[in-house]
Parts: sequence; C-alpha cells; structure tokens
Amino acid sequence: MAVPDDKIGEVSNFVVPMMEKDAVMILLDVATAYVWDVSLRSDCTFIIVHPCHPRFFQEQETSEAYRDFFGGIAKQDTVIALLQGKEENLKVAEKTCREVFAPVINCHLSVDQIAVPEPIASEIVVNAASYLMKEALNEAVKLGVPEDATRLFLLGHIRILLAVLFGESSHKISKATENAIKYGYYRILKTDWREVFNYKE
Repeated sequence: MAVPDDKIGEVSNFVVPMMEKDAVMILLDVATAYVWDVSLRSDCTFIIVHPCHPRFFQEQETSEAYRDFFGGIAKQDTVIALLQGKEENLKVAEKTCREVFAPVINCHLSVDQIAVPEPIASEIVVNAASYLMKEALNEAVKLGVPEDATRLFLLGHIRILLAVLFGESSHKISKATENAIKYGYYRILKTDWREVFNYKE
C-alpha cells in the first residue's frame, strides 16, 4: 500500500474487502496506520514497513551511493512491525520488504514500537529540529551573511556535533559549546516537548 498519505483510507476501503482470507497487506505509512485511517480485517494480517534510509555516517561503495539519500542504491536498514494479525507473518513479509527496499543491511522486527521512531522521533522531533537548522541559515542570510559561507559553516558544524553526540567521534564538546547548547536548548525548546512521545494516550 504505497499511496499518498491522504489516500490510504480511501484506497484501503476499496482494496481490503477484496483480500483473500489470511492474506498479508504491507503498509508504508506508519502514522496513518496508527491513527487507524486504514481499513482492517480480523482474518487478514497487516504489516507496517518503513525504510531507515541510508545512515548519515555510513561508508558507501560509490559516489552515486554516497549521494543517494533515500535508498535504492545505497545500503540501508528497514523496520517492519505487526499492526494486526499473525505474528509469524512478520517473517513472511520480511522477504518482500527486503526486495522492495534493496539493498537492505538489516530488517529490524518490531511489534508495537514502530510509532516511536516513525513518526514521533524522526518526523516530529528530528525533522522539526532539521527545519529549525534551515531557518537559522535563512535568518543569518537576512542579516547580510553570505549564503554560501553560512551554509558551509552550518553543515560542517552540524556534522561534527552529530558525530560527537551519536558516538561516531571520540572528540569532546568544549565548555563554551556546552554553554551555548544549554542557552539555545532552554531558549528555543518547550520544556514539555517530550510529551510528543505519549503516543498511547
């Protein structure tokens, strides 16, 4: 079920009644599935799959793979989870998911936790933080700083900090940087931002 997010409910209403008993449907959109905007049947199995996309710090074999941000050329992982149905069908669906998102390194199996990395951690938190980074570039340019210089400066510093924070580098953050992070963290973020992870409420 690889259709636009806002069409999943409409398409599943049409397709699901035609599924054979014990059939397996693989859904790509995690968020829509978890807000139940998709038709389900008790005698069928519904699997959610989503690609992790190529890792930020992973070495790639070719320059083309290095510039592949979505997957298909570069190696990536995937996560698949059972939305409803028989748990043994996760393994059945894994083979198809590996073929669809090839080349796949690992296919991580999850039953009820896929909503945490997608959409909460990735779409809501990480994407919002990434959007904020681009907005910071825009603000610097408005103040008269050359865009090329600002872009290169920010991308370089983003890479360093991510490498340190995610354990890809043994370098330490300086005290001045720590203080700047604390100032920005409490100046920019809401103190209750972690409430977005209360997805079961």
